[in-house]
Amino acid sequence: MKKRLTLCVACGALFVLVGCHGQSAEKSSSQQTPAVPVKLVIADSVHIQDSLELTGAAAAVSQIAVITESSGRVLDVRFKSGSFVRKGDTLVILDTASQSLGLARARLALQKAEADHERAMRLSQGGGVTAQQLQDAGIYLEQMKVGFADAKRALDLAIVKSPITGTASSKRLDPGSVVGMNTPVTEVVDASLLKVVSKVPEYDAYHLKVGDHVRITCNILPSLAWDGQITFIDPKTDGGNNYPLEIQFNNSASTHLKVGTYVRLQFPRKREASIAVPREAVVGSLGDPSVWIVKNGTVQRASLTVGWSAGGMVQVVKGLTHGDSVVTEGANNVHQGDRVQGVK
Repeated sequence: MKKRLTLCVACGALFVLVGCHGQSAEKSSSQQTPAVPVKLVIADSVHIQDSLELTGAAAAVSQIAVITESSGRVLDVRFKSGSFVRKGDTLVILDTASQSLGLARARLALQKAEADHERAMRLSQGGGVTAQQLQDAGIYLEQMKVGFADAKRALDLAIVKSPITGTASSKRLDPGSVVGMNTPVTEVVDASLLKVVSKVPEYDAYHLKVGDHVRITCNILPSLAWDGQITFIDPKTDGGNNYPLEIQFNNSASTHLKVGTYVRLQFPRKREASIAVPREAVVGSLGDPSVWIVKNGTVQRASLTVGWSAGGMVQVVKGLTHGDSVVTEGANNVHQGDRVQGVK
């Protein structure tokens, strides 16, 4: 009996010890979990200075395809492929025999019409011709003047001249060949003034303006740069929220850039002051962005509406206020309501 009583007392003591230990463990587990270390940034307005970079091919502002405007046999070609020509220089001379004869006939007809009209005017003073006859003589004179001008133009067109100053590309005619109207002769390119046509996003189309400067570089001549200016911004989108624009720049002999070379365009742009956070603070894609903000030592997820992204920063249009503490590092280690501790 004494043994049984001792055993009962011992079991009771063991139960008390186990019970106390269980209560202690339960109390410990009910305590708050350790704070997750994170790095924070305070949401504030920032100024971002960056640049928009585009590419495009350099083209000549003045580049004209020269064609024949008359038909006949080629008598002479007065340029070579790649030669420099000035506006008005003779490039090709066609056989002008028929045009010369036509001009001679038109000149004789004009002289006769002038004499007839002069005689009719004299006779009209004495009543020798009617008013109708005098009018007919005047109309015929005007017709002969038009015929003479047309014949002279036909003769002039038999001599093909350069319409601009520049470099003649490949020669496409040789002496002795017979050509018709609109036969290609060459292409004259004025490479002293070049242009680049490109497209800018909607945001930049509203902030750029005609006259703004653009820095132009190219891989083939890395040590050189050109100063361009915007000469045109299309007021109409291309259908994809991009707006065509044109940049022109001088191409001097010392920095001669060949037509067709691909170049880089750098547009300096200054962002308006607005709330922005580092890109690494944004959870998920910019299509569905959010951040973790810290309030009273715990994190809460905040959905964002974002704008531009530049220089490693993302503009926050909606979702944050000045002074919010935003998690930048450690965002992937926290969940809604977790306790956090900011670290350096």
